[in-house]
Amino acid sequence: MKVIFIVSSFLFVGVYSVTECPRKWIQRKNKCYYKDNRWTTFEERLEICRKYGGYPLSIDSQSENDFIVKHFTRTTFYLGGQRVKGTDKWKWSDGRDVTFTKWSEGEPNNANNNENCIQFYSNFRDKFLGKWNDYSCSVREGGVCEIFLDEEKLNDVDKNIEIEMNLNNE
Repeated sequence: MKVIFIVSSFLFVGVYSVTECPRKWIQRKNKCYYKDNRWTTFEERLEICRKYGGYPLSIDSQSENDFIVKHFTRTTFYLGGQRVKGTDKWKWSDGRDVTFTKWSEGEPNNANNNENCIQFYSNFRDKFLGKWNDYSCSVREGGVCEIFLDEEKLNDVDKNIEIEMNLNNE
């Protein structure tokens, strides 16, 4: 009986709500963002962000898009959106519909009929800066992960992120 009580207490303590961003993450409103410098395919990026307890970056407004341009410069990277198979609709990795978009002129164009992910331009000037491009999911790109504040997470999320960052010499 005592063992069951101890195990139950441990499990209860092991879950909490994230109320602040982990070290090296940047906060805006209810989200924390982290630029992971590894170049990955979209599926690899999805797995990396899940290990952090989050998703690849989703952008829901012009002000958030501007924030990302300001804080994550000189690179292109995957956003967390994918084309819904056989349609022109897009969904974020967390299952929400993509309602805000910032496509470059002529995009999305689904070139070669295999551009089912979203690439974000933060390394271009003028007309491309902060714009989106539909892009092949199999090309290696940088990425930004996000976690939502106040979501229930395992107590080890911060530790896992710190360990992962230390392994990458960041």
